[in-house]
Amino acid sequence: MIPDWFEPSLTLFPFAAWMFLGVGLPWALALLPRSLWREKLTVLAVSMALGPLITTTVMFVLGTVGTLTLTGTLIGSALAAGAPGIFAWRAWRNGPSPTEAIFTYLKQDTAPSMHVARTEALLIAGIVLLLLLNVVATAYWPFLSYDPLWVYAYNAKIFVMERAIPDSMGYYPQLVPLSYTYLQQAWGGVNDHAARVVIPWLNVAMVLMAYELGVRVFRSRRVGLLTAAIWTFYPHVAAWNGSGDLEIPLTLYVTGASAFFVEAWRTERARFAVLSGLLLAGALWTKPTGGALAIGIALAVGVWAVRVRFVPRAIWPKLRLAIIAGLACAPIGGMWYVRNLILGHTAVVFPAGYWHSFAQRSGQEFGWPLLIAALAVGALLAHPPDLLRARSRWLRVALPLLALALLLAGTLPTALNTDLIGHGDNGWRWLRGDLTAGGRLSVLESLLIAAGFALLAWIGWGIWRRWPAGYRETSWLVWALLLPYGVVWFFDFSYHYRLSFAIVPLFAVQVAVLIDGWLWPWLAGRPWIGRAAGALVIGAWGVAMAVGVQHNLDYWFGDKKLADDRAKYDAGNASLMVVVHMLEDYAAQHGEPPVVAIPGEDRLPFFFPSWDIRNSREPDELPTTLDDLDEADLFINGSVPRFLWQDAGLYPNPLDDLSNVAAAYHYLAVPESDGSRWPTPLQPIPLNADGSLAVDDGNFRFEAYEIHPEARTATMKPIVPAEGEVIVGDFAQYVGHNIVSGTWYRGDKTFLTLYWRPTDTAPPQRDYSIYIHLLDADGSRVAGWDGQPLQGEYPTRDWQPGESLLDYWVLQIPPDTPAGTFDLRVGIYDSLTGERLPVTVDGDPADDGLTIDTITVE
Repeated sequence: MIPDWFEPSLTLFPFAAWMFLGVGLPWALALLPRSLWREKLTVLAVSMALGPLITTTVMFVLGTVGTLTLTGTLIGSALAAGAPGIFAWRAWRNGPSPTEAIFTYLKQDTAPSMHVARTEALLIAGIVLLLLLNVVATAYWPFLSYDPLWVYAYNAKIFVMERAIPDSMGYYPQLVPLSYTYLQQAWGGVNDHAARVVIPWLNVAMVLMAYELGVRVFRSRRVGLLTAAIWTFYPHVAAWNGSGDLEIPLTLYVTGASAFFVEAWRTERARFAVLSGLLLAGALWTKPTGGALAIGIALAVGVWAVRVRFVPRAIWPKLRLAIIAGLACAPIGGMWYVRNLILGHTAVVFPAGYWHSFAQRSGQEFGWPLLIAALAVGALLAHPPDLLRARSRWLRVALPLLALALLLAGTLPTALNTDLIGHGDNGWRWLRGDLTAGGRLSVLESLLIAAGFALLAWIGWGIWRRWPAGYRETSWLVWALLLPYGVVWFFDFSYHYRLSFAIVPLFAVQVAVLIDGWLWPWLAGRPWIGRAAGALVIGAWGVAMAVGVQHNLDYWFGDKKLADDRAKYDAGNASLMVVVHMLEDYAAQHGEPPVVAIPGEDRLPFFFPSWDIRNSREPDELPTTLDDLDEADLFINGSVPRFLWQDAGLYPNPLDDLSNVAAAYHYLAVPESDGSRWPTPLQPIPLNADGSLAVDDGNFRFEAYEIHPEARTATMKPIVPAEGEVIVGDFAQYVGHNIVSGTWYRGDKTFLTLYWRPTDTAPPQRDYSIYIHLLDADGSRVAGWDGQPLQGEYPTRDWQPGESLLDYWVLQIPPDTPAGTFDLRVGIYDSLTGERLPVTVDGDPADDGLTIDTITVE
């Protein structure tokens, strides 16, 4: 019996194949020259990249100006594939007969033909195994990662429900959400597993495009295979490639656009520039950061202009390619941003500024350049350049190793978080990319890195000069394409490894060519080392496989086996799902969904797409007072709102203080004079079975409150009301008090409740404290207590006119309190200066405190 979570992968195979192959293949054949038709992997890579691009463009048009349906998508995509199909057919007609051409295409080996060595076979086997594993792992889980729940999978859910792209929706472009929409519509309704069928197809396309990058850039099938293997075995990729995020599709299109721009640059053929432009459009239709490649293309043209001394005739051929690529990119690449402007949205939404402060900017981000440098050092030791050959044997070894030592000295102190890496499973977390860096690079460490690269460049300059001109040009071109993205990532977005994925293949292809250029031949001449290399390959894909399934094993075979998607959501987002289940129960009890205020929690609408959920992150939309929660039924406070308040300079604030008071009084079970619990404007809802309020999974903390604005002005019924109108300072009216007993016992606890009502004046600009004193007949203090009112959770600067404030005190009677009868006196004072505020009774001055009761101490 097929598990329900795997059934969509089988049922929807034809629909996915249509998008990736049926739509993409005619475009691939139309855009590629016939000389490349025989290279099946090239045609397949281009087809699988262009198919989703064209299909989702059709869906964008349907969802924007019409109705988004499966029938419309299939008909529209068929029409979109028809024109290039006719063009490709005509190209076939000019060559062999169609039957013969198809037969030849299917039977032809990938060029250039080459014997597959044992190590290469192991690489291919590892790639296939990991891709198959990804199919199963991806199918098993629903959406769990933050960003898909927040926007991509959520958008797709809205598109399926409304059969349109709502005008109110802006933010990032929609290639991935529309891909999810297409497969869910093919399934017949909203279903995470149906949407996620697209993910393994995109992963296969990415592996093929990584291969294509090596073939296009360095004209080597082996370099292509090594590039694909390095990408696939990279533990960070293995850990992330089932999340459903944008980074794998973005990398697919950035890699493809780079590969074919290099091909266009080398051959100066316009069709490759057109293909590069379309793939760049795919990057921009996936995520705005794909535009960094456009800057890289401009940088490449600028470097070329410097190299040819700004001679217009020499610049034009390369500039022409960039212009063609830009024109090919603009219609699809720019359509979402133009649409946003027309509808009044921001064209491009950049991450909030606080994300930049999270960027690590550490040695950890130099992993790929460091690996390239290490391989270059190995090449210099194995094949010393003339510069080193003329020196002693000691220098031939010492200088390259010195360059590597400088690089390691500059990067390792922050790349390896030595305080954490040796504890528990932190070493494994570091391998996966989940362990934060040890700190940011210092000036000295930066200088060491610069010195290491400079020394390495000086040593290798002779070899560089002897390289064929095409290799030299290709190498700096690759660096020009990746540099803009890399610099922005390092300084602004290096808080997560996945955000570097877009340029990882451009690094990997350089690693691959170094392995192929000197390490592979060196291993081939040493059989025993060759066998060790085979074992290393098996170990590499073994580690990648372990990373890919680590999260799954306990749930597949262990005691944590999960029964359904509800349990899987709970396992992936523990704290959030407690809130989700509470909201489900609340809606069931009240017969309608509540209006929920949960500042900054982007994931909740995924579970309740039709509810009114107020979760803005904009500083001017963050609620800070009870009035800001107007018409909301529930308020969810926690780690995210408090972070956003702090970043916006809005913390502390009255709303957070009210929630803290409510929580404190809930735990204390503070009674009113009639014995019932004191009503608070925010009434806590326990989120745990044991009655405790907050849930915290180590990443997110939540507290839930039902909103009762009427409780702000609840009727106060003190047992001992104030005699007359008692005003302290000019902002606080003393209403009365409750006391458990007029007889206190030394060493025991007693309870005192003070009732306050802020006056109509504005709240004070500072936080005042309350003092409670026992005074003898001479006015000398024999015991005292002081502190901020309302358990210290609601400072006086937040008091709002007309509120009913119950100030509950737990008083520990000092053991050395003398026996006798004393006056209980209270007042308000400035804790910074010690100055007490004046008291008036019915407008008449009454000293700087108020005697409210007489106490007997026994």
